[in-house]
Amino acid sequence: MLLLACTTPPDDDSAKEAPTIFAVGHVEAEVEYTDPEGNARALRTAAWYPAKSDGDGPAQYLYGTIESFGATENAPAAEGEFPVVVFSHGHQAFAEVSSFLMEHLARNGFVVLAPDHTNNTTFDGSERSTAIYLQRPFDLSAVIDAQETGLFPGLPATTGQVVAMGHSFGGYTIFASGGAAYDTGEIDAACEAGTGGNVCTDWSGEWSARFAAGAMDARVLGIVPMDPGDDWMFAANLEGLAVPALLMTANTDPEGDGDPGAYAAALLPPLSETNSACGSCEHHWVDIATAGHNAFTDFSGSLDDGGTIEPQRGWDIVNTYALVFAQYVTGDDDDLALLRGEEPVDDLATVE
Repeated sequence: MLLLACTTPPDDDSAKEAPTIFAVGHVEAEVEYTDPEGNARALRTAAWYPAKSDGDGPAQYLYGTIESFGATENAPAAEGEFPVVVFSHGHQAFAEVSSFLMEHLARNGFVVLAPDHTNNTTFDGSERSTAIYLQRPFDLSAVIDAQETGLFPGLPATTGQVVAMGHSFGGYTIFASGGAAYDTGEIDAACEAGTGGNVCTDWSGEWSARFAAGAMDARVLGIVPMDPGDDWMFAANLEGLAVPALLMTANTDPEGDGDPGAYAAALLPPLSETNSACGSCEHHWVDIATAGHNAFTDFSGSLDDGGTIEPQRGWDIVNTYALVFAQYVTGDDDDLALLRGEEPVDDLATVE
């Protein structure tokens, strides 16, 4: 298994410089903004960042109910400028649900921001309404705005480059942030027929017009959807998606009638004129054998009926590919060998 770690390179001129591995700092802030309906909205938001040393003890997640093993509170920020990752949690989850990945990205030189999607979290999200489908991508944009205006205390400087990652309902969220166009005709028809599910809760002509306007954030340079849901709401081949994507799927998840390959082929736009918004984007897909839907979260192995992957092994796979993709789209590394499957990472990971 290949893991990205701080190793000493061979002593020759062609060797790459060893990556800098940082301490990880953690802070929280409340982000307030006005949602697409004109209503005030507040988001508890967690931030992880490269630090030059440890801070005031272990980071506390989910209102102090979970203690981190890898991040510390209020650590002094590392010097330099760093790209940003925004992360969108799944339905009824919470900001730090994939802290294993957030800490890994910060350790390797990214500022990471993850909001609670208010009214869709562990404590306040038993039902999904029409509003949350449109609020979610705008939540991410609001968090990026807040970081740019200095709301979060003690973060290092950033480059303005942003990568969006999300799991499950969060995967849907980042498709919208990346520019995928909503098929409002399909949603209209599904809601009329009673087959559209939760998005139809308050669906009307006004909502149709709001969704048609889209939720793209031009600052997002690439997306990493992990077992995304509700993709049926977008136009065929994700028309309008303007950035490269790394789709990650769990092989035991029943999406696509239990065939992740068919699901990926139907979801990722081909590299052709069928999606001119993305031009020559190179999309990638990683399928993880024996993984369940929650293998992309800290709760791998405890919430899925299917899926037998050892949690740490799954996290290592997710960490490796997500980091390499983030480095690729932010211009830090143009080596696509791992993303193209030319260098093996783990025999449970299939790469296309």
